[in-house]
Amino acid sequence: MDLALGYAIIGISMWKHRPKPPIAIDEPYLLNIPPEVRVIVYDFLFPEDAPATGIPSRSLRTLLSCRLIYHEAHKLAFIRTNFLFPINRPAPLLLSPRYLILPVLKLNLVRHVTIIWNHHDLEVKHLHRLFHELSFSPLHLTQLTLAVQCPHWQAKFNYQYGPLLSSVQEFASYILEQLPLMDNVREIVFPSPGMERKSNFDHLFNPDKPSFAMGGRQGYWSYERQEKKLGEWKYTVVKEGKDVRRWRLELTHPEPGGTSPSQEAEAGEQHG
Repeated sequence: MDLALGYAIIGISMWKHRPKPPIAIDEPYLLNIPPEVRVIVYDFLFPEDAPATGIPSRSLRTLLSCRLIYHEAHKLAFIRTNFLFPINRPAPLLLSPRYLILPVLKLNLVRHVTIIWNHHDLEVKHLHRLFHELSFSPLHLTQLTLAVQCPHWQAKFNYQYGPLLSSVQEFASYILEQLPLMDNVREIVFPSPGMERKSNFDHLFNPDKPSFAMGGRQGYWSYERQEKKLGEWKYTVVKEGKDVRRWRLELTHPEPGGTSPSQEAEAGEQHG
C-alpha cells in the first residue's frame, strides 16, 4: 500500500512538472489576425505626430519588423510621421541627396517635415535656396517646420536690441514679406527661436505689430516704426501661454479662391 502511494505521488509530481508543448500557431501568425484588427493595430503603432513641437517620430522602426507590416502600413506611417531634417552646415545642395534619393512614390506620402537649423550661418540666401529646392521637390507637405536651434542665433533673437540687428531684421523680413507661396506646402511653422522677450517677438514676427529700424536726422540717431509689408501667405501668431519660447508664427497657404494680403491692398487701391 505504501509502495503504491509512493508511486502515485511520484507520478503526480512528474505530471505537474512535465514539459509543456509549444503554443500551436500557424506561421506567419500576423496573417491570422483579421485585417480589420490589423488596421486598428497600425493606428496605434503610427499615431499622429505634433510637428509644431519639432520632435520627430521613431515609429518608422516598426516597419522593419516584417514584410507584412511594411507592405500594409508604410503608407500610413509615412503620412503620419514627422521627419526630422537637421542642417548643421549650409551645404551646396541642402536637400539632395538625403531625401530626394527616395522613390517619388514614397516622397509623395511625406506630409510633415521639421528642419532643425543648427548652423551659425543663417543668411537669407541660404533660406532662399532651401525653400526654392523645396518648392520644386516632389514633396507635398501639410506642414513644414523651421526651428532655429543654433545658440549663436538664439542669443541674437533674445538680445535686448536684437530687432535692430541687420541680420535679424533680414531674417524676419524674408519670413514675413519675401517668402513666396509654395504650391506643395500647405503650412509653414516658425517656432520662437528661444526668445524670452515679448517685445522682440512682436517687433520681428507679429504681423500686426510694427518693426523698428535705426534712422537719423541732422546727426541724431532715432528709432523709426515701420509697418510690415506682408507677403502672400496668411500669417497667424499662436501663443501657448505666456512663455514666449512656446509661441510660433504660422504661414498658411491661402485657400482656393481666397484673397491674399497683397491682393486685398490692390483691391483697396482700386476702389479708393
